[in-house]
Amino acid sequence: MRGRLFSHGDLLLLICSVLWGASFALTRGAVSHLPVMVVVGVRFLVAALLLFGVSPKSRWPFSRTEFVFGGAIGVAMFASYGSQAASLAYLEPGQTAFIEALYVPLVPLVQFALFPRTSKIPGPRMLSGVVLAFVGLLLISGTTPHGLHYGLGIWFAIIAALSSTVEIILVSRFAVDIDPTKLGFIQCLTVGILSSGGLARPGHLPILLPEGIAMIALLGVFSAFLQPAMNYAMKTVSATRSTILFASEPIWAAVSGYFMGEVFTAPQAVGATLIILSVLLSGRE
Repeated sequence: MRGRLFSHGDLLLLICSVLWGASFALTRGAVSHLPVMVVVGVRFLVAALLLFGVSPKSRWPFSRTEFVFGGAIGVAMFASYGSQAASLAYLEPGQTAFIEALYVPLVPLVQFALFPRTSKIPGPRMLSGVVLAFVGLLLISGTTPHGLHYGLGIWFAIIAALSSTVEIILVSRFAVDIDPTKLGFIQCLTVGILSSGGLARPGHLPILLPEGIAMIALLGVFSAFLQPAMNYAMKTVSATRSTILFASEPIWAAVSGYFMGEVFTAPQAVGATLIILSVLLSGRE
């Protein structure tokens, strides 16, 4: 009997990729109404509350290992989602998503650097993918031979890519022995707590507009599904394969951005194409 092309874990990560892509446009809309840390904090506190209320597993006693591993992943998520939201305050959804997709060729490289004994040595395809991704980044960012044009939005997206790399590696290492819902609850709660400084700064209480509330609430629902789903799927799907399955995320982000009026210039479109090619090339290693 022939093996299936996609396992259940693969299909679940593909669904996550579509929802993550759509979330870029929602986050972009939310940060146009509210401060970045308010968006991130409320999003993940809502997600943690939903997991706590819906799943009895989120209310079970937690071991020290679950707190430490879930908290460590949550810190990486805070850096990733915080930087992503900050980038979306400056850039369009598709542009941020394609730059953040740099984590795909980075995951195998960083994984090998951190765990050389248990990781595959990056080969020529992987290294070629990194070069293509770098050229694509230059084109998307608007860099010309006359100088670098890396604004804050670009740098925040790069930080998000690096943080996502760490998050995926940590999940692949630690999610195997922990219940995915319990891990997801600790992750979301950690991000919410770390972001809470932006919720109630003295003299700077945010005004929650209905549009912003609706967008953040939907983002919270997304995260309440996405984090446990990713934790569950990566029990059986490797970090490297997971990143390949996430390759369509920037495409869905660009589609959602299109409906918000986002338009790519010709060089940016070429850069986006090179990043996708780097993802596919890296995945064939």
